Amino acid sequence: MSSMNKNKKLKAGVFVDNANFFYAQRNAGWKVDITKFKKLIKVELDICFVNYHIAIPAKWDKGYTQTQKYIGILEKQSTIYPKPLKYIRTQNTTIKKGDVDLEVALDVVRHIDDLDVFVVISGR
Repeated sequence: MSSMNKNKKLKAGVFVDNANFFYAQRNAGWKVDITKFKKLIKVELDICFVNYHIAIPAKWDKGYTQTQKYIGILEKQSTIYPKPLKYIRTQNTTIKKGDVDLEVALDVVRHIDDLDVFVVISGR
């Protein structure tokens, strides 16, 4: 292997499932700073992009404003793939579902021939 190939970083894409990532952080009691995480992995990898899949609450939802602020921060360092948040009403409560995991999987498949490394950030 030539010295040029030894120093060449592997091409990587970062795929974030915000719904699962959010709850994993909340359950763990800590937060991940995506900017710092990106800087850390850039040492070893050529980060081609960060694709952030996020469910957007309805405008009437109290989480809407905070989500929009968060997206404003994320847009500076990643591509946002929004999807409307689902509201499932039961007898006693309303369950909120992001369900972006399928979109993340499809996004990975779309880039399968373009990247050497796939970094998927999710929960569980």
